[in-house]
Amino acid sequence: MLETDADLVPTRPVDVVAHVVRAAVDRAVAGDMEALGNEAHFATELAIGIALTFQDVEDERDEGQYFDLGADRAVAQAVPAFLTPALTAALQVAGGSPEDVAQAGLAIAGKASLETRLYLARGCDVVWTAPCHSDPCMHQTALNWLLETARGAEIGPWDQEGQRRPSVQIAGDVAERLQELSGDCIDIAVLDAAIRELGAAASTNHCQTDDAATLLAVFLNVERRAMVAQEKEGWTADHRGAHTLVAARALLEVFAKYGDARPVLEHLDALRADAGLISNLLHGLAAAGSENERLAKAARGIWPPLLSHAIGYLSDDPSPYRDHHWGDWAAAALLPDPLPWTQGMYNEIVGEPIDWVRAEDLVESVNAWLPVARGEGKSVDALIGILRKLPEDVKATRGVPWVSDLCIQGGRVTVKQSWFSNSWLKEIRATAEELGKLDEWQMLVDSLVVAGNEGLAPYSR
Repeated sequence: MLETDADLVPTRPVDVVAHVVRAAVDRAVAGDMEALGNEAHFATELAIGIALTFQDVEDERDEGQYFDLGADRAVAQAVPAFLTPALTAALQVAGGSPEDVAQAGLAIAGKASLETRLYLARGCDVVWTAPCHSDPCMHQTALNWLLETARGAEIGPWDQEGQRRPSVQIAGDVAERLQELSGDCIDIAVLDAAIRELGAAASTNHCQTDDAATLLAVFLNVERRAMVAQEKEGWTADHRGAHTLVAARALLEVFAKYGDARPVLEHLDALRADAGLISNLLHGLAAAGSENERLAKAARGIWPPLLSHAIGYLSDDPSPYRDHHWGDWAAAALLPDPLPWTQGMYNEIVGEPIDWVRAEDLVESVNAWLPVARGEGKSVDALIGILRKLPEDVKATRGVPWVSDLCIQGGRVTVKQSWFSNSWLKEIRATAEELGKLDEWQMLVDSLVVAGNEGLAPYSR
């Protein structure tokens, strides 16, 4: 904290203390109890105490604040650890009980900002991997928190006096009520915390695994139905891709456990109704795969069947790939490029992001993908991104005809230059000459120069 850039230092001392406590709790629940030193009582009292203050507020949802160094974020992430057997002793030293922890988590889940609820959900990761503990079981307690985070997801009817559609607190069975609502009556952002953590809960083994998997399927269905409905109404349901990223991570978690591509393809099928949504989901899947080795393996495994399946959307009427605004993004996103999408607000990157793409797994699908992508500069760059991961001979023998197919149709140049086309063509010239493919390379370069590509003019005949 002392070495942190002064512009990033929290402005309140309690923020700093809360993050030190969170870091110590993270280490303690992982087995390093010495991280708490002699301050187990203080750490427990501070975390549970701050969380319980949410009980006393009418509405703590300041959704204009995004500050992950705040004490509320730190405490939200730390509280679930106190449900686990590892911190039972610390809880007892502070005179607390599992009931106190359950109340603390419930207060955050129901009244904190949506970002803080998301941190609470992330903190529950340590709960699912721990054995059943206490009565009621801590897994049931955590699942109750997730449902509580979504109780404010209903959007009520128009209030003439307030000139808005207020949120409605769902009583009773949250999942049942969400399924009853029409898509324009659902606040998608409120579903994020539950979807994020139901994915983690459904992909680990504990007493609530089956219930978590069932609820995840319900919440994903509700979200995609609402997204499509709201896009049709002209709303920007997911303009930053944050919500599709959360869903993508949950889908990859479940695929990592079961190896079943159907939930991912089902989600993709629904969102293809809007080119912006399908491109956000593809970017989200690529980005989530960069977060850790488990998800990287899942992303590599899902992409070949996903690519093969999504190519079929070209025959839709209308096809998402022909959308005037986002069609080229969707077509290009079929060939994954994860690293540019790892810097968003809710990416969960620890250390360096993983470039998980294994280009050789996708090579045999490129010919089928080309009709989806012809005439689009973004797709040319997406293809070059894949080609740069392949052996030199493949770049020259297959890459040049593929790039030519995207840039030239019926003798007419539709893409004279993309961000990477010139540098890539220069890179492979020597290899093309060595393999006897220089004529094909030269024909492509000459066509692009005639169409106005001045950067390749020195290489043209």
